[in-house]
Amino acid sequence: MFSLRRFTSLCIAFSFLLVSYTGILLFIVPEGRIAYWINLKLLGLSKNQYGDLHVTFSVLFLVAAFLHLYLNFKPLLAYLKNKQREFTLLSKEFVLAIGLSIFFFVGTVYEAPPFQNFLDFETEVKELWSQDGGVPPYGHAELSSLKALCKKTYLDLEKSIATLKAKGFVGVEANKSLKDIATTNNVAPNVLFNIIDIEENELQ
Repeated sequence: MFSLRRFTSLCIAFSFLLVSYTGILLFIVPEGRIAYWINLKLLGLSKNQYGDLHVTFSVLFLVAAFLHLYLNFKPLLAYLKNKQREFTLLSKEFVLAIGLSIFFFVGTVYEAPPFQNFLDFETEVKELWSQDGGVPPYGHAELSSLKALCKKTYLDLEKSIATLKAKGFVGVEANKSLKDIATTNNVAPNVLFNIIDIEENELQ
């Protein structure tokens, strides 16, 4: 027999796990411009896909949570009553829960420790991805055509095309975006750029 309460509880559990998992991954992955530049994928999913999953499962979690509250409204009200069965907002548990929530809110907004220390740690983790050619020369450089990229970074277009072809890359054309060329060759955009950038510097 179908149980709405059991169904709701399982939805909450599964969505909580997914929201937690995607939240942890979004905590450690770099900002968008770097993620796109290095074509970051974890377990086959991109940062955008993890972000989309985080949003949709957050919605599922909220809907299931509200349904759970509706189905368990009476037990919830019981938490707001004292030993005399009188409704009150001054129970130890209620005051402690509100106080802890306010502490987290104020501490985060005003960048107080240990909240700011935790957020600084997040920044440090994300910055690790910027090493070894992980930072694009400008925003969304992967979307630029090879011709535009070379012009903006002062690289010789003909030499860049010749270098990439000599390295065995296919589909290398001046008017193709770096992302398209990278996708065709199953590499990240930064790999192509690092090759032509290093080659250009060695020739100078």
